[in-house]
Amino acid sequence: MMVDYKWERTDFIEVFRKSKDSVGCHCKRNSYNMNNTEIEEIYKQTFSGLTLFYRDTTLSEGLISKYQIGQILTERGFTDMTYKDGGLVTNCRYLIASANAKDLSAFNPDSKQFGHVLLTSNAFFKVLDIYKIGNKTQIFLLEIPATAVDFFANVTSNIENDITKKAREGFNTKINSEPIPELQTQDWKDRTEFPIGMNEKGEFFYTAGDKKPNISIENKRRDIIGDIHGHADKLEELLLKLGYTKKNGAYFHPCRKVLFIGDYIDRGPQIKETLEIVKAMTDNESAIALMGNHEYNALCFHFQETEGGHLRKHEIKNIIQHYETLKQFQNRQNEYEKYLEWFKTLPLYYETEKIRAVHACWDNRNIDLLRHTLDNDKLTDTLIYKSVKKGTPLNKAIDETLKGKEIRMPEGLYFTDKDGTKRTEIRIKWWDDPSQTTYKNISVEPIGELPETLVDLSHFKSTNFYTPVDKMVFFGHYWLKGNPTPYRNNICCLDYSVAKGGHLVAYRLDEENKLDERKLIFV
Repeated sequence: MMVDYKWERTDFIEVFRKSKDSVGCHCKRNSYNMNNTEIEEIYKQTFSGLTLFYRDTTLSEGLISKYQIGQILTERGFTDMTYKDGGLVTNCRYLIASANAKDLSAFNPDSKQFGHVLLTSNAFFKVLDIYKIGNKTQIFLLEIPATAVDFFANVTSNIENDITKKAREGFNTKINSEPIPELQTQDWKDRTEFPIGMNEKGEFFYTAGDKKPNISIENKRRDIIGDIHGHADKLEELLLKLGYTKKNGAYFHPCRKVLFIGDYIDRGPQIKETLEIVKAMTDNESAIALMGNHEYNALCFHFQETEGGHLRKHEIKNIIQHYETLKQFQNRQNEYEKYLEWFKTLPLYYETEKIRAVHACWDNRNIDLLRHTLDNDKLTDTLIYKSVKKGTPLNKAIDETLKGKEIRMPEGLYFTDKDGTKRTEIRIKWWDDPSQTTYKNISVEPIGELPETLVDLSHFKSTNFYTPVDKMVFFGHYWLKGNPTPYRNNICCLDYSVAKGGHLVAYRLDEENKLDERKLIFV
């Protein structure tokens, strides 16, 4: 549906000229000291061929309240829309005014039936209006050029006011009309849940000839990457090998996303660069990043006790572990503190209907406790303080989730770990039945001192273990050596000691139900 406007281009220029003079040139990104030609180009990019599109969804009132008129945002969920405008059966309608949406009928025969169009995932929008009728809300968004974000943030034109008025009139008319049947099907809901992919030009698309593309593929196709430990060069090499390309400062793939499983910092020479890559990908929704024990340790190392000292003591062994990170952020404390804040946003686990992922250990009892304790699977400041109290269920759950399970070695035995610390406890294969194995076999690390005697079960509060019929689970943490291979059909460790000259490893997950060694990709 084309929008009928009755203004002249000169009016647009004049409005913005006056707005510029009134607000001055101070803005968040760049000064917008533009001439008439530049303003005309903004007009052309924004309003030439402007069309209205719809995206119906169900939102909580809390989420709706976060939208503010005049706000500039990047809403990556609007990669998939329709120009059909029936009645609203959900509680929220996004009305999107765009001159740049792509009609998918050339790629997919179904698109014409559904009125199916796409925007790129990095499109910018200005919130023009938030309009409520009863318990139904219309959020009206105008797509704007990325190069004119500050320009639109600081001015309002008569054009915006005019299309806002038309949007309200349309909502009043259409809200209680008959819904479009095609848009109420599960197929449509599935295809609008996720963006479908991006080609080499950065354009979103359907595969030509694919009558019913599976949008949920975005959720199923993951590249799961193990511990990085500040090796940004290896990370970039692996991403390129996996088919990711860099666009606007972040790596993207046409139809896949990355799942990082923690330990981005410490040990390696490019910690800052690693954080930049991982965070840029999560910010642009081309990746999900989980928390590792090194990120958790960094938070505790930084957090101060109320009575003095830190949650993680500043002892020599702890300083050594964090040394590279602290050194590389020397004289960059503000920048490092921003990353520490970001660490708190990282979930501690990830689960879908087919897979699970965690940094070190998936124990159902621990995950259940975390599921009911954490804030949206994440730590808050309060929970961080609570988590360090030894002997508490929360401390145990976080410790085992991020660091794995350990048992005491037989009396008199010890070994020296990679950091030179004397250890009397061993990390165990939490997926092996402890009642059926020996100390030597249950240890993740090959330790020559361990005997071939059955494990003393008194070391275990429970003999709970990850069974062969559980979901596929991916994790890192254990500093394995050699060529990557799954432990069994549902157990895959992705940490192969990149910080010690080993491999950085990814698993290419598609829709398989059991692990395939051939899908381990490494550099």
